[in-house]
Amino acid sequence: MNITLAQVQDAQAILDLQKLAFSKFPKYLDPQLQTVQEVEHEITHKTVLKGIVDGGIVGSVRAYVSGGPDELNCHIGRLIVHPAHARKGYGRQLMDKLERKFAHVQRFQLFTGVEGNQATIDMYIRFGYSETRRGYRGTEEEIFMEKINGRMRRTG
Repeated sequence: MNITLAQVQDAQAILDLQKLAFSKFPKYLDPQLQTVQEVEHEITHKTVLKGIVDGGIVGSVRAYVSGGPDELNCHIGRLIVHPAHARKGYGRQLMDKLERKFAHVQRFQLFTGVEGNQATIDMYIRFGYSETRRGYRGTEEEIFMEKINGRMRRTG
């Protein structure tokens, strides 16, 4: 898989893939209701990686950094892989590339829904993430996870 930065013209393909990937989780509406304009905005204002196989986008992940010089956090969202390409290591490749891109941050943070999503939670645990807390958005339980950056570049 070739991983590069997404461009605005990739927004529709990423949105279509996102809706397909989240279709097995009908309770999680935010990814299903997102518009192409919102994805374009994320591509413009965040880091959005795309994974390409045989000329088509088969995966994507988004991130942004927050905090100050003493506490930089990389917030990761919407790691998606086309269902036909699941369990081929593409999610891991996307996360590895993202973590290398943000090697200067202190921690990586993400959240995901709990109900019907144990395989995703287990995947993040395999990637080195651990649970920090749980909470609710409306009636949906979410798990918040983080990974302390062991590859952080030291400055000074």
